[in-house]
Amino acid sequence: MSLKLAYMGLDATDLDAWRDFGSVIGFQIEDVPGALVLRLDEKARRIIVRKSDQDDFAYCGWDVGSADAFEARLARLRAGGVDVQLGDAAGAGERAVEAYASFDDPNGFRQEIAYGQRDAAAPFASTNMPGGFATGDGGFGHILVKVPDYRASEAFALEFMDGKISDHIFLGEGEGRTEMAFIHMNERHHSVAFYQGVIPAAKKIHHFMVEAPSFEDVGRTYERAQAAGIPITISIGQHSNDRELSFYCVTPSGFWMEVGAGGVHVDDAVWRPTEYDQISSWGHKFQPPAQ
Repeated sequence: MSLKLAYMGLDATDLDAWRDFGSVIGFQIEDVPGALVLRLDEKARRIIVRKSDQDDFAYCGWDVGSADAFEARLARLRAGGVDVQLGDAAGAGERAVEAYASFDDPNGFRQEIAYGQRDAAAPFASTNMPGGFATGDGGFGHILVKVPDYRASEAFALEFMDGKISDHIFLGEGEGRTEMAFIHMNERHHSVAFYQGVIPAAKKIHHFMVEAPSFEDVGRTYERAQAAGIPITISIGQHSNDRELSFYCVTPSGFWMEVGAGGVHVDDAVWRPTEYDQISSWGHKFQPPAQ
């Protein structure tokens, strides 16, 4: 079974702000001890926002599919010299999985492997996104991470996470150059991307992405976010590589979130990695948030 992005943990100083933000976007909000859960679909946990004295990304978890696959992945990581820590029962409960283990890639990107991800006791319910978000075999979305050495994170993902290159984007030259690697673990064009260069990122991640069911849902979410005063950092547009139509906004913890739809699916039998010299084919105008 290919890996898929199963869940993500975030740290936040203001859970009420995340509650309001999540409701506007269309997540189902649930309270758990010390945290908020933002549900996207039938799963009990997708985004876990923990009460903290900081605002940042904490971890992301990959579903490996079974207990046997979990043990095999643990052995593979350890054989490769990766420091892997088994999670405890309390952490497994927070993530609603049977078991999990944590480790860092060469740039300190905190990841986990897990199995036995549980469904919620009640069906997904959201007024603003009644049908839920697009997840399934592609996992719940993707994460973009700025790192000091993107090739090291790329190599780690390919060697230990069964990732494959979807494509690269190279922007600018010399000191103004940014290089980006987009990596898929399943049919989703990319579940994780790494970059280094001049594009700023004040937090451990640049952004995470959630997939709406349709272009219309992206547009409706865009309008709701504007009406609610959520800062829009990049207007609606379409990416050159994955063809996703999307916009970006600022989360209450300071990193960005992308809401998109229509991204291409990868078929490894015919897919050929490509290099691009632009992020978007149209739209996606940068709008600096008001200070």
